[in-house]
Amino acid sequence: MDRASPVDRLSPLSVVAAAAIVVVTVAACRASPSPSPSPSASPSPSPAPAPVAAAAPPPGPAAEVDPCTDFYEYACSAWTARHPVPPDASRWTLYDEMIARNLERVHAILDEAARRPGDRLGAYYAACTDQAAIDAGGLAPLRADMDAIAAIASPRDLVAAVARLAGRGGEVPLAVYAAADFDDPGRAIAQADAAGLALPVRGDYLSDEPRARRLRADYADHLARVFARLGQPPAEAARDAARVVALERALAAATLDPVAQTDPRNLHHPTKVSRPRGAGLDWEAYLSALGARGVPVINEVQPAYFYALARLLAGDGPGDLPAWRAYLRAHLVHAMSEVLPADVAKADFDFHSRVLRGVREMRPRWRRCAELVDRDMGEELGRRFAAQAFTPRDRERVRRIAESIRAALREEIRGAPWLAGPTRREALAVLDALRIKIGHPDRWRDYSGLRVAAGDACGNAQRASAFELARQLGKIGRPVDRDEWFELPQALDAYHTGPLNEVAFTAGFLQPPIYDPAAGDAATYGALGAVMGHELTHAFDAGGRRFDHAGRMRDWWTPADAAAYDRRAACFADQYSAYTMSGLHLDGRLGLRENTADNGGLRLAYRAYRAAHPDLAGARDFFLAWGRLRCASQTAEAEREQVVSATHAPGRYRVIGVVSNMPEFGRAFACPAGAPMLRSPVCRLW
Repeated sequence: MDRASPVDRLSPLSVVAAAAIVVVTVAACRASPSPSPSPSASPSPSPAPAPVAAAAPPPGPAAEVDPCTDFYEYACSAWTARHPVPPDASRWTLYDEMIARNLERVHAILDEAARRPGDRLGAYYAACTDQAAIDAGGLAPLRADMDAIAAIASPRDLVAAVARLAGRGGEVPLAVYAAADFDDPGRAIAQADAAGLALPVRGDYLSDEPRARRLRADYADHLARVFARLGQPPAEAARDAARVVALERALAAATLDPVAQTDPRNLHHPTKVSRPRGAGLDWEAYLSALGARGVPVINEVQPAYFYALARLLAGDGPGDLPAWRAYLRAHLVHAMSEVLPADVAKADFDFHSRVLRGVREMRPRWRRCAELVDRDMGEELGRRFAAQAFTPRDRERVRRIAESIRAALREEIRGAPWLAGPTRREALAVLDALRIKIGHPDRWRDYSGLRVAAGDACGNAQRASAFELARQLGKIGRPVDRDEWFELPQALDAYHTGPLNEVAFTAGFLQPPIYDPAAGDAATYGALGAVMGHELTHAFDAGGRRFDHAGRMRDWWTPADAAAYDRRAACFADQYSAYTMSGLHLDGRLGLRENTADNGGLRLAYRAYRAAHPDLAGARDFFLAWGRLRCASQTAEAEREQVVSATHAPGRYRVIGVVSNMPEFGRAFACPAGAPMLRSPVCRLW
């Protein structure tokens, strides 16, 4: 995954192609007068977690499938046959299997913490799992915010209410956060982007195809039920639902095309806060309402969106006050559904998970609470997770593997025939300066200033989010902390960020079978090495190459080298655009950066592996490890959403799209000339 902007893991989180976007939220509930947890506070019980199970050995390849004909089926058909999509998920992959094992460990950590008197993390989790207390509170926690929404009587009131709800958990139509300045990556700048749309794909609002029309109708029906739950008569509820859909459709029409969002140059539009662009938002007033006063500059990631938003907030088109009041009520309930009564959470699940993604069952309460702990006290949980799951010895071995991948990329850059001297020298400078983070931070976030009260799930979430909001806003205009991580240790993630010129691999990611201390080099390089190579090549792809060795957004490529890159990249765009799934063609332009990274990553891993094993022993195991890494079962809804909106290709094409470009694969499996898994000519960058 590439991130052009370093961010913190908060919730809700929206990653928009080249820029990872964070919406800082505060739980929308009335502050509770409950005291801090007492030593005798007893947690609500949750199901006792089972001991963390070791990773099961993957099933062998399908002997009845010819690897030279369909390597994905060869590597994955036995796995997918044993791993259908669980009822509480929209997909199941090897990554999801790893996440489940990580969650077993997290569950054990949280249950132990909940039994320990005075443990801040445990008190937060225990209060969250007390569904009976949440049910008893009804919708009362939303009363103050609902009253504030009802009191909106002018556009000025509306902007003030949006700012209020942005700090109290209600989803709003814009996200403000702190991230590294593309022009001065050593300093954090205020940034703003589009947010607050319920449907997952922009085209679901704008397309006239039957499925999109059906989703909009389903969404309107869901909203009508939400408004009825809030006490509105049926006719009024239906009218407000239609207003919300029309308003969100207008917002979606103003958002940047997903392909355009993959280029960081399209996401950098700094403007003076005291002088908004044209008829744009009054940023000075809005930031002051958020608590960020004296901010000189804000980067409007999507200026056209903010022009449209300003008009809608002023009452233009579908943006009249009744529509905005309905929008804010609906999004407040959606954002806060996990700390509202069970029937509200169930209704939210029925649309946002069941209808949109084909999920059949809600996840258990403990897991949903674990996700809230991630959001609000994630590094404290991560500190305990890393201590159990990732040893210093593992960290050192992983670092050595990463350095061998860096060495392989260095040789690729030196030998690339299409790079001229000036570009090659700067590329090597980028590579040499690139920082590799392994496992977890060396300095942990301090939560001692956060008050957690027993039995006060809503208040705990509010105080935790306010605590984080203050930290986020306090970063604006200050030097970027280069030791900070932008993903949690317990998460399964690897990322690259251009402004900091760094890659990171979390402790939760560095688990079997991606990294298994007992595995041989072939499997280790085919899985972990390939992902490391993937992240390293992001520094030199269509977006990452826009940043120099210091992280400044600067075009350091000669025109001839950039043209040569584009010609080679076009081969990948054409290759992946020819693939189909769910009756739809993939968009090779949308997935270009991830697809070139997959191809370059496996090549680099193979080169590093070959350097240690020149006799090529284990080459089949190397490729099999790559194939198994992408095995996937998905619901039809999730499959379609991935095809039309995700920058990562479906697992099938992440496997065969890469190996078919590697003659080394054909030699390893003795594939005959003309075999389906041997493309001619091959696509290649690194």
